[in-house]
Amino acid sequence: MKKSRTAAVLLGMALVAGLVSGCQSDTTPVDEPAIADTGAGEVAGDARESFAVGVTDLAEGRSRAVGVLGYSELEGGFWALYDVEPGEVPEGSPVVAVIANMGELDTSACSLEGKLVVADGVMSDGVSIRMAGPEIIADDVYEVPAE
Repeated sequence: MKKSRTAAVLLGMALVAGLVSGCQSDTTPVDEPAIADTGAGEVAGDARESFAVGVTDLAEGRSRAVGVLGYSELEGGFWALYDVEPGEVPEGSPVVAVIANMGELDTSACSLEGKLVVADGVMSDGVSIRMAGPEIIADDVYEVPAE
């Protein structure tokens, strides 16, 4: 009985560790959800110029954070947008915004890692254990549309 309980605890710990860690570069889950473009990122004209890296205030208390998505192991691990070029390693780079609820979104963070992305939502004004930068509670996270 004790062996089966120990095995169950170890299996549970392994599953939790897999969920909170960053993406594995050598494997991609087979059933990753498709990235849904809700249309929030659609713009007329030169799309990339409309998405400058940083945080922009939108109407009605909403904000848009733009940066390169990366995962940090610091402070228990979190997803953030960084002020680096796509594909660069964000460690030590300025944080544009921490995405406070990335795990709750129906977006595959692993497929967007290292890419220039947009997080639309509301900036958090609450207290957080993560002190890496401002936090956004995102409704949608998507890749910056190509030119």
